[in-house]
Amino acid sequence: MKSSSKRSMLAHGVAAAVGFMSFAACSHVAAVHQPFQYLSTRTPIEVWVIRRHNDSVYRILQPRLQGDTLIGFSLPRPGDPITRYQEIPLNDVRQMRARQSSPVRTAALLGGIGGVAYVVYYEFVGGGGSGSPGFCECDFDDFCGCP
Repeated sequence: MKSSSKRSMLAHGVAAAVGFMSFAACSHVAAVHQPFQYLSTRTPIEVWVIRRHNDSVYRILQPRLQGDTLIGFSLPRPGDPITRYQEIPLNDVRQMRARQSSPVRTAALLGGIGGVAYVVYYEFVGGGGSGSPGFCECDFDDFCGCP
């Protein structure tokens, strides 16, 4: 396999890995300990709610507060393919989860991207790999400028 095709495969692999990591790194789903305060100060796209009277999980889109009631649209569940308007009193919420930012994961992702960028730079530009000093593909050293 030629050196350029190996480099191309490596570059595509690195790009794919960074892309996959970025999806998981900057946010995560976590429990909301105070739903009223959370919904009063933030506007999440969706939340997951478990009600006190059953163990069903409700995935609510565009949640917001109306007094002490969570309102929004419940996404379809297996066997019930219709999106429904939902009103859930907050005192009936046993657990709420929402997607939240993750600064530690984001910092780790940025550090990883920096490390990968350093390795790629070192291998392809800074003297590592097959493009290192002392390697010259030209047979005529005087014309190519090789040492």
